[in-house]
Amino acid sequence: MIYFLLVVFASHCGHVESYFPTECNYTVNTDYGCTVGSTVHVASKGDCCTKCLNTSWCLVGVYQADSSKCFLKGGILNAKSKSGVEACRARNPTPPAPPFDCAEAGSNCAQRLGATHWNPCYFRNASLPVLLDGAQSVAGMGSRVIKVALFEPATMYPFNSPLWPAGGFADLVSMAAHEYYASLFAMESLDTYAPNMDFDAYCYLHRRIPCRHAVDRLHLLFSFVVVKCYREPSALSKWTDCTTLAQCVV
Repeated sequence: MIYFLLVVFASHCGHVESYFPTECNYTVNTDYGCTVGSTVHVASKGDCCTKCLNTSWCLVGVYQADSSKCFLKGGILNAKSKSGVEACRARNPTPPAPPFDCAEAGSNCAQRLGATHWNPCYFRNASLPVLLDGAQSVAGMGSRVIKVALFEPATMYPFNSPLWPAGGFADLVSMAAHEYYASLFAMESLDTYAPNMDFDAYCYLHRRIPCRHAVDRLHLLFSFVVVKCYREPSALSKWTDCTTLAQCVV
């Protein structure tokens, strides 16, 4: 079974989804330093609490009555004393994940740790198209996980690759169905792929893909965290017309 990991990058670094409690804990004369923040105008400390509760990355709101301002704060916090403000603690930070040890029994590092291959990162065997050469190098390091570029392949993987079409591709599906990518996805030594799709660059600068069609397709695919496809020729074609998760899982 092949796993395609589709990753969406948030526009604000450090904004992490959190649970949504319904009330705050208040502490007078307490402020916080933070690494993520914004300011809103409110009428009361209750409003400040609500603003923080409704902002997924906010851990604490600091209400300043004199200015009717609420300072929403998240990321890494550092408490400090300050007169004239009141902290509205909405949630606690997510505890850090425990350290991962590849040496532990059952850690399955080969399917958890991978490498990025593009532009190109690995180019050792000039007898192979560089996309496949690099994938073999990643697999040779012992990993079964690889991240590859699924945009501008002639630029990202230029060496020993004469079959990239000079005019580019009509859409994402035809690109992924090209024999170089098809051979990559058929490799028995890999089973998890993280394709990176840079449509801001690909669509709007190069105008090679019908952008609305591409964006609609991305919206559909990104609505699933993981799309699973077996090694079947019909798997890729279902990306073009599936409308539900059940139809997209081959």
